[in-house]
Amino acid sequence: MIKNNIQNCPFCSPGSDREIVAETAIVYSVYDKYPVSKGHVLIIPKRHCDDYFELTTEEQSACWKMVNGLKVILTQKYHPDGYNIGINVNQAAGQTIPHVHIHLIPRYKGDVKEPEGGVRGVIPELRMYRPKKLNKPLKIDYISDLLENISDNRFEEIKKEVHGKESLLIYAAETGGVFDKTHNDMVMDAIRDNKSPSRPETINRLMLQLISSAFSYNRVRNQLKRINKSKFHHDYYPILDDHKILLGYLLNDERFEDEDYWHPVRFKALIEEIKNKRKYEEVHELTDFWLKYILDILSTAPTKLIEITNQNVNEFYRKVDDICNQGFNDDIFLKSEVLWRMATDFSIGIRNVGSNLMCDFLKESGFTDYAKMDVHLIRSMSEVLQVNEDDKLPDFESFATTQWVANKMKITPYRLDKILYVYGVYRKAFQ
Repeated sequence: MIKNNIQNCPFCSPGSDREIVAETAIVYSVYDKYPVSKGHVLIIPKRHCDDYFELTTEEQSACWKMVNGLKVILTQKYHPDGYNIGINVNQAAGQTIPHVHIHLIPRYKGDVKEPEGGVRGVIPELRMYRPKKLNKPLKIDYISDLLENISDNRFEEIKKEVHGKESLLIYAAETGGVFDKTHNDMVMDAIRDNKSPSRPETINRLMLQLISSAFSYNRVRNQLKRINKSKFHHDYYPILDDHKILLGYLLNDERFEDEDYWHPVRFKALIEEIKNKRKYEEVHELTDFWLKYILDILSTAPTKLIEITNQNVNEFYRKVDDICNQGFNDDIFLKSEVLWRMATDFSIGIRNVGSNLMCDFLKESGFTDYAKMDVHLIRSMSEVLQVNEDDKLPDFESFATTQWVANKMKITPYRLDKILYVYGVYRKAFQ
């Protein structure tokens, strides 16, 4: 049984070995001796009191002010993906030291398998309060069987549907009034004129394409579109060179507008300098979450590009072409697996960039065997397969389905991607 004895209280007399993280006249903080995660800190009022609800209003206010200050410190030092905040009051709630203390616990993606419910986990069996979706992920063996058994009549329906969407998009782009500039140009070039993307001629342009693709995740792109509109009066999704201006503004450094700084070696040094000087804090355009999200990409992408290209774009293009053009004994599923694996390998090491965004990078760098598995394409491939609504089509299986449909229709996955992506974005306009 714990004795409520001030002389024996570890928080009234913290040992000299305890690092004081922050301190005021009323409250101080130390790292937890038995941390749940990296950066786990305790916020402790200096006056001995065992019940949070018996603290004075001034003491409570001082505690929460320190919580807010510590959040800034921990974010800068450890870059967590989230936080839990908790107080145990009395033994029934798990309090073991009879001196008020607040836990501020940084959380990291993947630190537990299912983080849903958070602090509700104090009663483990009640943590998960929402009905769990019974989505059944569909595996590639099942998908390949479905595709190989699609009848000729069903395939003609699929082809007719794709061509119908293609015709609608071209008509809408030519007559105007439906698409923004980015998507209108996309339809005219990639769909109507059947143009393939040109390959960046320099490592600097390839670096720009990598960042552009990394920012094509819908939630990031919407953030950038908002700024593109409010600050630069461009009401469209930012495209390649827009990112130079946007980053120059967001990170408060005009050097991003100079393409010489987009060589991955110079770019990496520039990002490190910017992170050290922190002039971007003067802009206040993004939340801490999105600012960290973007900086994580910018900090890790240059090193990966140097690794996969050896700073030679032509050598990189030859390497990827050699893999894409192997023939694969006409096995479209083997080809899908090899291409997906290459995209996955290229993505490893870049924070917040996975196989899908790397597929976009390869696709927009001129490798037309690639398509990006966004929500619109996955929805379309689910419709092709006519799977149940409760079943889940994973990214790779959707990628393989796209390869199969494009091969069967004798068009590139790149072209199919553009048709289904733009139609998906503007689906409501055509209904």
